[in-house]
Amino acid sequence: LQPDCLVLLNQGGSAGEFPTVESERWLGWLAHAKKLEGSIKLWPFDIINSEATFPPVYGHVPWMTVNEKKHYIPMEFCETILGSEGDEAYAPPMGSWFYLEDARIRSAAFLKKQYDTITQRGANFLLNVPPDKTGRIPENQIEVLMQLKKAIDADASYKSLASGRPSFASSVWEDDHKTFGPQRAFDNNSNTRRTSSGTDKAWLEVDLGEQRQIGQIGLSECGGHVQSFELQYSNGSGWKTFVKGKEIGYKWREELPTPIKARKFRLLITKTTNGLAIWEFRLFEKGK
Repeated sequence: LQPDCLVLLNQGGSAGEFPTVESERWLGWLAHAKKLEGSIKLWPFDIINSEATFPPVYGHVPWMTVNEKKHYIPMEFCETILGSEGDEAYAPPMGSWFYLEDARIRSAAFLKKQYDTITQRGANFLLNVPPDKTGRIPENQIEVLMQLKKAIDADASYKSLASGRPSFASSVWEDDHKTFGPQRAFDNNSNTRRTSSGTDKAWLEVDLGEQRQIGQIGLSECGGHVQSFELQYSNGSGWKTFVKGKEIGYKWREELPTPIKARKFRLLITKTTNGLAIWEFRLFEKGK
């Protein structure tokens, strides 16, 4: 292949969760790639594309180890703004890739839900918007796109109180502070993550600079390894636990019955199967 050519694995098939590296489907792809190795190199793929298949609930992990070699393979999920069945059809019908005068347009609410799910699981969201016969994007599609933009911008503008604040961690994966440092959990970006090199008792801390009243907390985990954790706060006289939980998963939220006023907050992992990887650790005022 040409040096600047990207090899893309187009994962179609039925709707569901994307297979893991250990699954039969993965092994089938690798076996097929091995057969063609002499004429065309299919592995490692540069990117994984998915149509009907969502990334795993615990999040897409782009670093994959196959045959004792580590490869970086990001993922994208392709959706269409047109759908023969509107919002009800998750898998893009083939006819919806192109402009059809009588095609139904998906709602901004549906597309926003898809966008949130895909990006929170560590993949890119690719939206197909076909022009009409004159080469222009129809006004009704533009209207939906602007509504979608407004919804995404609203989320981006509403930052966590912990966003960009000084942060600390018990350890950092492979000492790569730029990629996996604690700041990655407080950058208001669900596509970056903080990863530890330890197991139990790993912790992640943020300093708000002054006492702030916190009424809601959001956590997003990559990997799904946490089995129990505690949320703690401190005003300079030791750590006090105010929430105890089990699994975190890719989206965990807790609205506190009584807001906590403190300067420092910490996530402490009391049991895990493989360290701590957090996409985002967010702190909000009550009702936000």
